[in-house]
Amino acid sequence: KIGMEATEELRSMLKRHVHLILMVRMA
Repeated sequence: KIGMEATEELRSMLKRHVHLILMVRMA
């Protein structure tokens, strides 16, 4: 349980982080 849910949460968080970084760089 911890493995799958943890990886999914990390992926979603990383996607948000990368999205913010890309937005800042393009701004």
